[in-house]
Amino acid sequence: MRRAWREQTISLLWGNVSASGKGSGGQVSRHYGWKLGEPLPVLGEHSVAKHDIFEQYVGIYIERLTRTPSQTMLNLTIVDGFSGGGLYRLGSKEVDGSPLRLLTAVEAADAALKAARSKGFAVRADFFFIDENPQHVAFLKEPELWIRGEGISKRSRV
Repeated sequence: MRRAWREQTISLLWGNVSASGKGSGGQVSRHYGWKLGEPLPVLGEHSVAKHDIFEQYVGIYIERLTRTPSQTMLNLTIVDGFSGGGLYRLGSKEVDGSPLRLLTAVEAADAALKAARSKGFAVRADFFFIDENPQHVAFLKEPELWIRGEGISKRSRV
């Protein structure tokens, strides 16, 4: 089930990739590949750990930044420098990659803060999802990845 992402700005960027296929960071990774119309890449154990750490870290980080009870808002910028295409295969299931898991973690923290504060709370987050491979960025831009209507696809900055 995809959720509508609200009050966030998403930017999808790709690095400066030369004709040789090498970007500013060196060799373009061939470990995962996303291409529209092709099967999703299989999620490796190292990426499961990365995604779990990201998700836990964001929740703890927001908790630490919002310890002041009188605080009613948090402005936050999150950059994922190796975002990939956002979806993977794990067994017979489709699982979210780091962009979707980061969005979910911020939404969960925002909901918890709203519920816990009598004055209410708002997390206003800007997300930058970066990948050297333009095909990965194209996959991440695919509207099917995001819920339509009031979702993030209407608020995307590219």
